[in-house]
Amino acid sequence: MRRIVTGLVMLFAVAAVGCAGTKPAFLRPAAVPVPPSQEIEILDPAQGATQVPAVVLAGGTSGTQHVDVAPSVLVHRYYPSGDRTFQAQFVPGGPTILSLNHPKTLERTYVMATMPPGAPRVTYAGKSIIYDFGAQSVTVHFGPLGCPTVSYSQSTKLVAGVGSMVEKVKEHFADRVARKDTGEVVRE
Repeated sequence: MRRIVTGLVMLFAVAAVGCAGTKPAFLRPAAVPVPPSQEIEILDPAQGATQVPAVVLAGGTSGTQHVDVAPSVLVHRYYPSGDRTFQAQFVPGGPTILSLNHPKTLERTYVMATMPPGAPRVTYAGKSIIYDFGAQSVTVHFGPLGCPTVSYSQSTKLVAGVGSMVEKVKEHFADRVARKDTGEVVRE
């Protein structure tokens, strides 16, 4: 009986390790804490002295000029390094290329995003990175097929939570008014 149980456990471990060439979470080593100052590096070769993305003028084929804003490069050195939240340094904003490892395939991935200027609160989760700038946020979602998507929000979780609380209060008072209109006794 002991041999059968041992054989089943070994078969499960081999099958789990063999899936997609990656180890399941319980067999991976624990995440090593990385200081926030080393987690993200910002490269901005075209940035002016004003800490604002520089405007680039390029000559067109017919003598016209094209105006473009040079993208910054935001490099996540160690992502995925475990679920955590930290305060990042100042991001200049504008078009940004996010360079990071995909959490499922661990391949280097480049994602184009438009970031607001500021110092975001960065949250690493298993399937996403959230850049919280206060009233605005940018979220990079990693789907099961390996193609990341970027979503933009004009409200954070706190603002969304306050909005849902206001809706609950409205429903509560609407219910009380409806009971009074029907003649039902309402405790004050």
